[in-house]
Amino acid sequence: MEEQLNNIGKRMPYTVPEGFFDEMHGRLMEKTVVNSQLPTVHSRSRFWMSAAAVVLLIAGVSFYALQRSEQSEANLLADESVETYMTDDALDEWIAIYENIDNTVL
Repeated sequence: MEEQLNNIGKRMPYTVPEGFFDEMHGRLMEKTVVNSQLPTVHSRSRFWMSAAAVVLLIAGVSFYALQRSEQSEANLLADESVETYMTDDALDEWIAIYENIDNTVL
């Protein structure tokens, strides 16, 4: 087997028809080049899909931030007592109002 390979030398054992590679390039380009109208339609749909994705991303981040904000405010209120936000006089007024609500008939 090695002798057979050595006998070949540097000559090319295969041949291709004249102009094969030029024709092959043309045929390949015909099969792979997309119609000139398709990229325009494709780029428009890609634009709208990208725009929709951006809008959804912004809406999602805003919703998440709003939820976190409301949670943290609720946690702050739960951790602190009413006395922190009201003076003693205002607190006494609220207590009096709620005591009177129980005594009134609707």
